[in-house]
Amino acid sequence: MYKITTFIILGILAWTTQLQAQEVREKTLDYKVDGGVYLDLALGNSITVKGWDKNKIYIKTTVEINGGRLNKALEMTYDKWGDQIRISSELNQSILKTGKRGDCGDRYDRYQSVMNGRRYYACYSIEHEIYMPKNARLKLKAINPKVTLDNLYGDLRINTVNGSINMVTPQIKPKQNLEFRTVNGRIDFTIPASASTEVEMSTVNGHIYSSFKPKPKKKNGMYRIGGRRFNQNIRMRLGDGSAFTELKTVNGRIYLRKGK
Repeated sequence: MYKITTFIILGILAWTTQLQAQEVREKTLDYKVDGGVYLDLALGNSITVKGWDKNKIYIKTTVEINGGRLNKALEMTYDKWGDQIRISSELNQSILKTGKRGDCGDRYDRYQSVMNGRRYYACYSIEHEIYMPKNARLKLKAINPKVTLDNLYGDLRINTVNGSINMVTPQIKPKQNLEFRTVNGRIDFTIPASASTEVEMSTVNGHIYSSFKPKPKKKNGMYRIGGRRFNQNIRMRLGDGSAFTELKTVNGRIYLRKGK
């Protein structure tokens, strides 16, 4: 009983310490109807973007850098470009270079780097949660974060390097443009069985999986059914093809799933 109680107490203390190290930042911005949203959130662990019916943009960022000691290294910028709202983030290197080996515990070897001949240590957890008008245009750029999209019906241009892109949508609207691109990340997109969209999927070194069966095309009176790089570029029309969907990756996998 003593060991169990001690274990529970230690767990609570660890959880409390983590909460104390985390910093939560919140920001609400006015949105101009028919405008756009540009999220330039290069670093982090996850980005979740959800659509709602309000003409407001709300972003909640939870950050912990070097056990909370260097949280100020994450600098957020909120500004307007014409009818577009831009939210961006970057890490202040002057603050980050004060990172110490002891800040990151056993994880230090994963995040060590050298700046101007001096070694420093950094470990971070950065999560962004954004609510925006569901019919607004969205452009998003990221490096490592996992991107999750929900209830969005405007044009979407999502680009990541290593992070995955995930979306389940109950509807693709006519003339909606959806462009998902990664270098190494996975693309996982679920659309209704009744969706109407032109689809282009391509990968250089990855694989493409689809619940929808593409119609083979003839060449010189024959169907191509195999061969080198056979499945690296796929085009298909679903329904009347009134929307456009592009799923493109260099090394990642693509999953186009059939929902309800």
